[in-house]
Amino acid sequence: IQACSVLAKNPKTSPEVISQLCLHPSSDVATLVAYRDDLNYSHWELLVNQRQDSTVAEHIAFQGVEYPHIETTIAEKFATSENPSLRAFAALALSQPQQMILTLSQDHCEKVREAAVSNPNIPEQALRTLSYDPNKDIAEIAEKALYQRIHPTISKPDDEQEDTPQNSPSHDDDQPNRSRRKILNKILTFFKE
Repeated sequence: IQACSVLAKNPKTSPEVISQLCLHPSSDVATLVAYRDDLNYSHWELLVNQRQDSTVAEHIAFQGVEYPHIETTIAEKFATSENPSLRAFAALALSQPQQMILTLSQDHCEKVREAAVSNPNIPEQALRTLSYDPNKDIAEIAEKALYQRIHPTISKPDDEQEDTPQNSPSHDDDQPNRSRRKILNKILTFFKE
């Protein structure tokens, strides 16, 4: 385990070895991998959708990583977690059934409601309700989403449309929400010193 931990922390470890470490039996090793800044889409897939436990996903969720390609059964499991970070992580899942997004949009935790309102598959009735949310940021996001649904932009013909996040992984999925991770890493580094 110690050698694998060293590999997980080493910035020169190859992507192939990182892929193997993502599925290491020890959650401690896989958690170290989850805090790396050089993970790609396939690494996130392994860490979130292929692990048997949710320990690593909890760390990923706590970091504020936005990985919307969570498999349906896993997203539903995370959505019922007691951990609000994991529920917020699940609320962003594109595979999340609308009924579960509706439930998450009514969560007592603002972070979960904010994630739910950001899911493009949120039901319109939930957007209408969230447009009156006590948190003004959530209400504003809901209002903008409602406006976009009522007044959609002129779309390109089907043969010119680009892949959307709902249909396939985008370039941004290679490095989900790096700004939050960088801030967290700076904070952690500060307290280590």
